[in-house]
Amino acid sequence: TTYTITATPSLSETVRCGAATTSTAPEAAAVLAGTGMAVAAEAVGGTASQPVQVTFTGLTAGTDYFAFCATQGGVVSDPLPFATSGITVPPAEAAPATKGGYS
Repeated sequence: TTYTITATPSLSETVRCGAATTSTAPEAAAVLAGTGMAVAAEAVGGTASQPVQVTFTGLTAGTDYFAFCATQGGVVSDPLPFATSGITVPPAEAAPATKGGYS
């Protein structure tokens, strides 16, 4: 399962994000190293005030996550809550009940 967020750094520097299952903010060094999180996304170059897209892959369906982003300058974002759907294939629609061959 994948999920994409948009991060907008205030300075031109590398940004890396990770997804955790707790809202407790990790240290910036851990986010930048891609450690201590359920899933880490690739680091992306950021330009001041320009949004960058970050995609998490390998997420578990039906799980609540919190995204955190960190900059090379050591700033960690507030948690961004998101959830992955527990439904991977929509259920088939049930056929209507019939009585005497008529529905």
